[in-house]
Amino acid sequence: MFKRLRHVGNIVKNLDDAIMRYCDTLHVTPSDVMVISLKGENMRSALIPLGTNVIELLEITGPAPRPRRYLHAMREKEEGLFHLTMFADDFDGEVTAIN
Repeated sequence: MFKRLRHVGNIVKNLDDAIMRYCDTLHVTPSDVMVISLKGENMRSALIPLGTNVIELLEITGPAPRPRRYLHAMREKEEGLFHLTMFADDFDGEVTAIN
């Protein structure tokens, strides 16, 4: 059984603009946001805390095959949901049940 949602990852065009947009919308102070440079992945990431959960914003800064393929499919918007992270009692069992 899935226990809870941990975080939601969203691809954004411009991380700095997205941080301000999300913080304004969610009434979160930008100083609470942690920005990480994922050099091996050619991405910048910002973690916006929401209680025990997090919204992760991801900006592609260079070649990143998996996110780029996803973005190619979203041609017009180029922003959107990339992944969900959840906790589960039995991860393998949950994956088997979904398939």
